[in-house]
Amino acid sequence: MSLFDLFKRHDGPGYRLHHHDPLKKRLKAFLVLALLAGSGWGLYQYGYLKSGYDARSADEHLLALRERVDYLTRQNRELTQQVAQLERSRVIEAEAATQVSTALSAMETEMLELREELSFYRSIVSPSKMEPGLHIQRLELERGEAEGEYHYKLVLTLVRGNNRVARGTVDMRVSGQIGGESRTLGLAEIDPGAELRFSFKYFQSLEGTLLLPAGFQPRKLEVKVEASDRRLDDIDTSYDWNVILTGENA
Repeated sequence: MSLFDLFKRHDGPGYRLHHHDPLKKRLKAFLVLALLAGSGWGLYQYGYLKSGYDARSADEHLLALRERVDYLTRQNRELTQQVAQLERSRVIEAEAATQVSTALSAMETEMLELREELSFYRSIVSPSKMEPGLHIQRLELERGEAEGEYHYKLVLTLVRGNNRVARGTVDMRVSGQIGGESRTLGLAEIDPGAELRFSFKYFQSLEGTLLLPAGFQPRKLEVKVEASDRRLDDIDTSYDWNVILTGENA
């Protein structure tokens, strides 16, 4: 600074002396810098503390979410196991119900058969409405698996036989049409090798299979029962094929 600057002219008359202190200026500048630095440090600490608080809160929230996920995972596993157990139980119950239904159906069928058999035995034991001698108690006919195949069951009874044994033979013939012409088939043609013989005191069942030729249309089944004992009358009768097949003659 020049001497002239120290003695600058002012508005009034004469010159005025100006005092210059560089140390004071530096002190002011240092204080301003210190204040700015303190403010910055305070803001940094506030931000640090604030961010630390939010991080702890986020960690706690994340931990809670993980615990919730673990709980729901366990619950889902338990519910899945329960569903599997219920499904197995449902399958077992369905199978049991099916078995019970099948068993009941079989029992009902067996009971019906037993009732029919009981009725049959009653008719033998107490044949009050039947004449003494040989009788055809029942004749059944049903279709087989093959074309022209029929299974038959013939039940013979002896009413009031006075403890004698009925012996003899049975012959069968089927009459019908084939190719527009009438024809009668003997037992040797429809049941080859069959020898229907009987020997009983009270009753006997004769069973076999009839094989009709292709294109043959049966109309009647003729049955002839011949007893060896001349004191017993023979039986010679015929049945409508379709009536026997539907079971109406049983």
